[in-house]
Amino acid sequence: MMASAWEKNYHHSDLEKAAAFLPSLLADSSLRSKDDDQTVHGVLLFADVSGFTALTEKFVQKSGTDRGTDGLAQTLNEYLCDILGEFLVFGGDILKFAGDAVLVLWRTPPRELARTISLVLHCSLQIQKKYRRHETDVGQEVQLKIGISAGTMSLSIFGDRRQQYFCIFGRGVGEVHEAEELADAGDIVLSATAWELCEQHRLKTKHLAGQRAVKVTGMEPMSWSECQDALHKLVQDPLSHRSEGEGAMRPALLLPSDPNAEKVYRKYIPDSALGKLDERVPLELFSELRPVTIIFIQLQLPADVSTGSTSTILNTASSVMVEILSPHKGKINQVLLCDKKVNLAARMMVHYPGLVSCDAVTYDASRLPHYYFRELPEREMKGIIQPGPVYQYVGITEESIFGLGFPKKRSEYIPLLGRKQEIDLFLGCLNAYRDLGQRNILAFEGTTGSGKSHLLTELASLGSGAGHSPMSSSAGGT
Repeated sequence: MMASAWEKNYHHSDLEKAAAFLPSLLADSSLRSKDDDQTVHGVLLFADVSGFTALTEKFVQKSGTDRGTDGLAQTLNEYLCDILGEFLVFGGDILKFAGDAVLVLWRTPPRELARTISLVLHCSLQIQKKYRRHETDVGQEVQLKIGISAGTMSLSIFGDRRQQYFCIFGRGVGEVHEAEELADAGDIVLSATAWELCEQHRLKTKHLAGQRAVKVTGMEPMSWSECQDALHKLVQDPLSHRSEGEGAMRPALLLPSDPNAEKVYRKYIPDSALGKLDERVPLELFSELRPVTIIFIQLQLPADVSTGSTSTILNTASSVMVEILSPHKGKINQVLLCDKKVNLAARMMVHYPGLVSCDAVTYDASRLPHYYFRELPEREMKGIIQPGPVYQYVGITEESIFGLGFPKKRSEYIPLLGRKQEIDLFLGCLNAYRDLGQRNILAFEGTTGSGKSHLLTELASLGSGAGHSPMSSSAGGT
């Protein structure tokens, strides 16, 4: 989606194809040592599509999971690509996506922050005027919420020889998320710092109760020459330049002659996308439906953590995660230093902190015994209309080891039929242990639903009657 807004399908080299999927911020930064953090001054914008979760549910209800997901992807692409084009025309650098939200950066010298905030607000007001309300094919209206912050941030690059990640962090990142959270659908909210730094005289604002952030309701428009002047004062990478003229979108990248540049850039792109790039798949066919399991992991960083410590923590955490995930074919999708979440898994992470939680689909698909889980109390989660039961994964506990694997009491009224051979084998083992001290292992194999749990319950009862203490680990299918 990002690349389609930037390069319009014109590919001239593998290096250009890879660079088209990356923000301009990485044009030269990615060729530096990953240990060298970079200070970034600028304006951050966080735009979020309001109503996306309800839209997802309506598409699935109308067309089923497969066709509904395809329709959702097409609708979201059409809506966001127009908005992304506006950001690019006004000099924004599209950093990251979080599902239905996008993070955009305008790098500028500190002395130009006030004028750049005006440029970003001018862009945002035009976008809200054009795209504030968008009616979809399933009758669900979507709107845009925008938060804006400004100040000094840090860029950290980390990873290993196979995969690289980048992350922007600092006060501005936290503030842009808070500003977006304070915005209602169709609103633009300036963070407290951005409000202090901006050209206040040209803005119309509304005070938010109990907040230092403000909602922007209008502004004295910037002239075309003012916009062009602000654009030319933005910080550009040494490897890029802005084309002259009103129709220019992303600044042209003057790609490096470094023979390793393509290899470095490709490390930031997921394998699934790289495969399509290498096979020259049209960008409109990049979207696909895949059944996946998603894990959200939230790092609890101290409020006073230093920039250097944050980078070290991120690098160490990513290394540990890759080491654990790789044997299970898992991948780190992206790293965000704000808690914007995009689906049910993320909502559960926020509303059930400190627990490993899952939805009913994951609970059923795990095929694990029920005593590995416990149902959690229902909680209202933002954007989720009917989340269904939520479970905590507790794994093997002392309680499950000592007895919870079997029903507490077998039925006295329903006899176990058709298992004489298995029961006789078990009784033979009991007698051999009692009379000769021989230890034996019996393994019963059967498909799901064949009655293994009932058999084990019966054997546990027989074992208890002979003076033994049954214990279990799993009665799952084999």
